[in-house]
Formats: sequence, structure tokens, C-alpha cells
Amino acid sequence: MVQVEDLSKEVQLLFMMTDIFMYEGFENLQNVIELQDEIKSSENNLCAIIAKAFCYEQIIEQMVNSLYIQDILWKRVVYKNVDYNETISKKYYIRLKEMKHLMNFQRLNEFKKCCNNFRKVRNLFAHNLVNYKIDMLVNNYKDLDALYEKIYEIYSEQNLTFVNGISQKLEHPVDFLICGKSYLADISIIREEALLIKAKKDKTYEDLRNLANLHQIFRLLKEWNDIGNSSIEIWLKGELLGMEFYEYVPVKEWDFEDGI
Repeated sequence: MVQVEDLSKEVQLLFMMTDIFMYEGFENLQNVIELQDEIKSSENNLCAIIAKAFCYEQIIEQMVNSLYIQDILWKRVVYKNVDYNETISKKYYIRLKEMKHLMNFQRLNEFKKCCNNFRKVRNLFAHNLVNYKIDMLVNNYKDLDALYEKIYEIYSEQNLTFVNGISQKLEHPVDFLICGKSYLADISIIREEALLIKAKKDKTYEDLRNLANLHQIFRLLKEWNDIGNSSIEIWLKGELLGMEFYEYVPVKEWDFEDGI
């Protein structure tokens, strides 16, 4: 995300919104995908089931933490307050208990129930390790994949709801601007930030995305200042370089005199 702390709070919020992506708040997502693919494809022997019981739970805990992070971001948008924050407990069982406070999560109760069920099954499995023969353990706990996949399905669906909700808000970005306020100072800061990126000899793909993002918010604020309103719709940063309208932005000259 472009570091633009000197911008107006409402413009900072717009940058925060455009910087949001799927699975926001999930650390080491690529590592987790590789891990779950590896253990899901393992033969259902005792070692594989032990790995699934403990690895899946770690992944589920990260999902829960991710949902809390997304909830705070969503509330910043709803409350139009980029500084809004909440203290999130580090204890997994407390986060599960307090999930009722998450906003805009239609399948919350189902998700919470599935998480609690998975933990009960894992605990029961751990206690039964020394009480049952290996073949019986393998047979009794072979359905861990199905339990985990249900949780992942709901988590993924909620991620889509979250991102789509942000995208819908970005269709009317002027709702986040203050009527009658001049954003000339913000326009100047954005221009300088873009010039710094354009001055780089070797631009990364992230640089190009940031430049395209600066450009769309620049256009929004300039039109707002010029006519007192704007019909410009802005987009998630991750979508910009795939859009025909913005393909030229990172590679063509930006006319900073006209702001085009």
C-alpha cells in the first residue's frame, strides 16, 4: 500500500479500501495452501490423520483471525473512520466465543459451530490415541477432511462477501468525501507520490499497481475540486492493470500539469 499518511482521513480510507484483497489478514497463505494440499493428498494412515488433526486446526485459527481483521476493515468503511480499531483477543477460544460481534457475516453461527465441532473431534482424537487400535483410529477419524473443507468453504464465501462489499462501496467513492471540502493538498501529495514511483528506473509490478491506484484517486479528487462532485467509480488496486482503461497508466506519461 502506498504510504500517504499526510492525506486527509477520508482519502486515506479510500486508499485503504482499494488496497483490500481476497483472504485479507491471512498470513502465509501460499505456505498454508501448499501444506493443506500436501496433507489432504496423504494416504489416510495414522500419521497422516495426526498431521491433519493438528495442522488443520492451526489453519482454522488463522481463518478466524483473518475474519476479525476483515471485520475491523469493514467497520472502518461502514463508520467512515480509517482509525477505527478493536482489541482482538489472542486466545482462539475467546475469539470463537466473541464472533457474534462480527458484522455482515450471514453464516456466522454455522461457521462457529463447525469450528467448535472440529476442536471437539480433534480433542477426542488426541485422548483416544492410546485407547484404540490404529485401524480403528484411522476408521473413526477419516472424515477430518470433510470437517475442515466445510469450514474453509464458509470462510471463502465470507471473503467473497467482504471483497464484493468493498467493491460496491467503491462504486460511489464521493460518499466518503466531505461536501464543500477542498482536496488540493491531497492532490499535491498524490502527485508527488506518483512522481517518486515514475522516477524509479526499474518498476516492479507492485509499483505499476500503485501508480494506477494513485491515478484513479487523483482523477476522482481533481474532478471533485473542479466541479464539486464526481461520477468516477474507483476499483480495487488488484483489478486495475487488467482493465483496458488503466492499461496505459503505468507506462505512458502522466501529464502532471493537467492531472490526466
